[in-house]
Amino acid sequence: MTSTLTYLVLFKPDGTPFYRTGLQPKRNTVLRFTIPSGDDLCLKNPRVMTNYPEKGDEFKRNKFVELTSSKSYNGTKDWSVDLTIKSYPGAFDYYLIWDDSPDPVPDIRIGHFTVNPFLNIKGQTLPINAISVVSVVTKFLGPLDTWEDHFKTISKTGYNMVHFTPLNEPGSSQSAYALSDLHKLSSKIFPNSTLSEKEKREKLKEFVKLMEEKYELLTMTDLVLNHVAENTPWLGDHPEATYSIENSPHLLPAYELDEAILRFSEDIGKSAYKDIGIEPTFTSVETKNLI
Repeated sequence: MTSTLTYLVLFKPDGTPFYRTGLQPKRNTVLRFTIPSGDDLCLKNPRVMTNYPEKGDEFKRNKFVELTSSKSYNGTKDWSVDLTIKSYPGAFDYYLIWDDSPDPVPDIRIGHFTVNPFLNIKGQTLPINAISVVSVVTKFLGPLDTWEDHFKTISKTGYNMVHFTPLNEPGSSQSAYALSDLHKLSSKIFPNSTLSEKEKREKLKEFVKLMEEKYELLTMTDLVLNHVAENTPWLGDHPEATYSIENSPHLLPAYELDEAILRFSEDIGKSAYKDIGIEPTFTSVETKNLI
């Protein structure tokens, strides 16, 4: 009979996990949440809540379910309840509650665990510590129909994963992470395209499949949700989501200084200070010192 790897997750007398972070259970293992025998919490109807979708439900960060235990506490053994880790990767939370526990649950009592993704290339398992990843800046790759040669070369150099900077539509600054529309793929990938967004996603999906099947390359991408471009329409609907002198009045001195420098620069460009030797275009140290 094969035994199942079990991770012991202990709670302190105040309901705080002994180790709140750093737990990384493997696939098909068990987390055993435990209160040591004799602890007063064992007699207060303890329950463990978690947002890990044990039954294969859709993951929702703020949806916690109670773990049920078939064991009853009799005072001679530890109180415990098990959570089976299956195939759902990601970062998850858990906490302990009891009949008279504080509500809401303070952050210090919330524990965290991470389930690593289960990777494979063409049906062969790829351990996490075997990943060899190269990052590419998506906006420099050009149109999608020119990508294959890049990844053919990358594959030959021994990499097995490609990290893409965001594939979404960039903003006016063209910064890789300052996006103007999170719901659209970059026009640099599909220039002058008449395809719908759904068709573009299908094209990209087909190429990702080709990367794995033909060049044995897995893919990943990332984005920073609180980074947006100044010209994103979303900011017009939610001005409170960015810094302003209304919601952050301590920034007023910095704002006024920036405005003064901007007006001064514009005036230089209009030759407003030509009579004191400051030309719109200058290269001398003397002019710099005058400014």
